[in-house]
Amino acid sequence: MKSLKSIVLFTIFFIALTGNMACKKDCPVPVTNNIVPGLWIGTYTVDQVPAQGALYYSFIFKPDNKLLTESVGGNGVTYYTQGSWTLSGSDLTCTYSSINFPGTTITQSAKFTYTASSDSLSAGTWKDVAGGGTYTGKFQSMKKVK
Repeated sequence: MKSLKSIVLFTIFFIALTGNMACKKDCPVPVTNNIVPGLWIGTYTVDQVPAQGALYYSFIFKPDNKLLTESVGGNGVTYYTQGSWTLSGSDLTCTYSSINFPGTTITQSAKFTYTASSDSLSAGTWKDVAGGGTYTGKFQSMKKVK
């Protein structure tokens, strides 16, 4: 009876172990630093239009390295984009394309310095990389919504 109990326990342990091993092969790889994902809200400026001042901007960083943004343009219209993000050390980089910009698709890239100990973004810059011209700018502030 004791050996039967040992065999049953060993079988359960073996199934649990091999089930986890199989998932490691087939399951998506999680984000290595799961601190970044979430809603970040702040402002941005356009280098070519300094008199415009700071305007609303938000990022939704998803755990699967996808992102969505919402921003208010200088014309008062709210614009949306979708794209992806990566974190390498303290360098957070993003590439995203417009969803609702009339007449063309604008693609931009952004870079931030990410500080894990304070879960913060700083030194944010952005630039047009396709469809929008040669605009550049900065993210003046970007705070994570808790």
